[in-house]
Amino acid sequence: MSSSLRRLAAVVGLTLGLVVVLAAPAGADPANPTNDTSRVTSIEPAAAAGAVRVDIVGGDAFLRLRVEPGHEVTVLGYSQEPYLRVLADGTVDENRLSPAVALNQSRYGTGSDLGTADAEAEPQWSRVGGGGSFVWHDHRVHWMVKTPPPRLAGASSGLIDPWSVDLVVDGAPVVVNGELFRHSAPSLTPVALGVVVSALVVFGLGWWSPRRGTGLALFVVSALGVATSLVAVLGIPPETGRRWSMVIIPVLAAACALYSVVVPRSRFSPTLLVASVLVLPLWIGLRWSVVTHAVLPTSSASALQRVAVVLALGALLGALATGARTALAAANRGPGTAPVSPPAPAAG
Repeated sequence: MSSSLRRLAAVVGLTLGLVVVLAAPAGADPANPTNDTSRVTSIEPAAAAGAVRVDIVGGDAFLRLRVEPGHEVTVLGYSQEPYLRVLADGTVDENRLSPAVALNQSRYGTGSDLGTADAEAEPQWSRVGGGGSFVWHDHRVHWMVKTPPPRLAGASSGLIDPWSVDLVVDGAPVVVNGELFRHSAPSLTPVALGVVVSALVVFGLGWWSPRRGTGLALFVVSALGVATSLVAVLGIPPETGRRWSMVIIPVLAAACALYSVVVPRSRFSPTLLVASVLVLPLWIGLRWSVVTHAVLPTSSASALQRVAVVLALGALLGALATGARTALAAANRGPGTAPVSPPAPAAG
């Protein structure tokens, strides 16, 4: 194996290793883009709104409860068992025997091991938070299967379901009401046009300078990926499981591409440029759902999040086309071919 191939293998292996080690989400199953929006419509009785605030986080993924100091609130689980409680000092406890504890570890509750859970047993409280606030997956506020709701009767959008979650606030029953709405999936026509235009621009830059032009394009789209991913990660509470791989991967791609721009004549520059091309698809695959779904977990900069993915895919295709053109040109020149010198003038 040549030294250049060894360098490439080492860089790619190290990059992928860092992604695997650092990319694991913390906490719960993170929110992902969907076509559904859930929202709270009312709290009954209305007077309870002075003690509790309830809203949806991540489009339709999480329910968030915030309790004013001095009030005690119990959230009832799927069998009306005590599931969570917030004490007057803001301490948040979880009933370890509630079946909801295991079921709420993932969006669809699949593969949940209920273990010793018993909705009829005396609660076993364990502290899980403080500050009078808690965020959790609640299967009452989103559609529980991946197939479209049959009640829409073939429609691409519309109301799916009203829902309700029962609380006990200062000893009195309270009901949180809401509704789940499905939106039409976005059209992919603008996506295709954006990818084509981006690819042509990057291919043009590569024609001007295969190494510096391509590296500059990859750096720009990777940096945009870092910025939009930070918005997506920091836009939801940490308890929901922040997916830091969305930031780590484009950072690595941007760093590799930047080196090829700043030091284009370095012997490491081609290797790092190739590494950037290989790493960027990981981020595109991770973020592709923001293009194909209508509702993002964070509403801020949603259009820019989609644009970043489209530009990244176009830049990747343009970079690959540039690489293919460069390799073909080198093959046509032949190995070791040197420019032909003009014949020396004859001696007079």
